[in-house]
Amino acid sequence: AATEPELEITTDPGVAREPKADAGAGSPDNQRGVEALFARLRAERTTAFVEEVADPPGTDSGIGPEPDTNGTSSAGETPSPEGPDDEDVLQARDVEVGDVERSLAKALKRALADEQNEVLDILRRSRGGVPLVDLLPSPSDHTARYLAVAGPDLRTAAGRGLASDAEPPSIDDLAVSLAATLADDVRARLQRALEAADGDEGPLVEGISAAYREWKTTRVEPLARHHVAAAHSRGRFAACEGRLRWVVDGEEGPCPDCDDNALAGSIDKNQPFPTGQLHPPAHVGCRCTVAGDPA
Repeated sequence: AATEPELEITTDPGVAREPKADAGAGSPDNQRGVEALFARLRAERTTAFVEEVADPPGTDSGIGPEPDTNGTSSAGETPSPEGPDDEDVLQARDVEVGDVERSLAKALKRALADEQNEVLDILRRSRGGVPLVDLLPSPSDHTARYLAVAGPDLRTAAGRGLASDAEPPSIDDLAVSLAATLADDVRARLQRALEAADGDEGPLVEGISAAYREWKTTRVEPLARHHVAAAHSRGRFAACEGRLRWVVDGEEGPCPDCDDNALAGSIDKNQPFPTGQLHPPAHVGCRCTVAGDPA
């Protein structure tokens, strides 16, 4: 009688070696039995592999991260210090100052254009070789020129922050800061243009035009936005009674100092925030504001 083919099983339970040759191994019944055995072994190994990939040993078979009980996400992110109504505060501020920012930027551009025309006219009439003192007014008069332009809009912004018929807080220092920043930079740029041209009228005209063009196209609007927001924040601060909180506006990018102020939460109005300010701005370009806290 034919003997059953011997199977040598490896240490891997899912792999079987080829059966040894046997005189009866080629019979149809034995051949079918061997094929069925191999098919069963392959199926068992495939099933085990799929189950291990789908649910590896030592892992939780649940779907998704475990619930967070510490106020942080599974990725380690902390909640934003911005409260649920901070966005409403910022949007209301933007509505109140939007037209003021545009008005101030437009007025400053007009003043710069008028000044550029005056400077170029002096240059044409003098046929070059003009020192800076002949092209521009004195530093104090030059600053006063832009101070007169900035003052009205900044006072309007402070009044809207105050949101009452009371006298708005003084913004004179903000107006001086804006005017001096603009006038000092224009003077420095024109002085460099004079030195670079070395008496050559063509390069001098181009250098002067480039200085005013840069201010009108790229520098005026950020300057106006910053000072209008600062004036409005000053009005908001004056309107707050008792306690207030710092409201972060991340439009200009993240700022750790402002985040620290917001994390201080509700503080007494006369107590400075961690950065030392009583109210925004904390730095140039800061568009944060404050909100009263009745708590």
